[in-house]
Amino acid sequence: YWGDCIFIAATNMGESLDAAIWRRFDKVIEFQIPDRAQRRAALEARLKRKVKAEQYDLLADLSSGLSFSEIRMAMECESRALRTQASGYTNFTQAMRNATITTSA
Repeated sequence: YWGDCIFIAATNMGESLDAAIWRRFDKVIEFQIPDRAQRRAALEARLKRKVKAEQYDLLADLSSGLSFSEIRMAMECESRALRTQASGYTNFTQAMRNATITTSA
């Protein structure tokens, strides 16, 4: 019995969830992988004054196939690496070129 409980879940591996779990959800909202224009707009909004204007197109291309959360994770990793100077990268574009984002299957 769920009563008045509200349960919110998120996954990028929905196809691996059991059908019995799916039946318990009253509403499912799916978000698609952003297209190039959406990625560029999000990167531009997030990276104001951190990269050169001409780099937004390159970053949008480099992040092809990534969700907004994966892009955010890559930016956070890059930011931490730059703060500690552990990566040897000097800017976000260089770090994104060499970044590898993996998800477990």
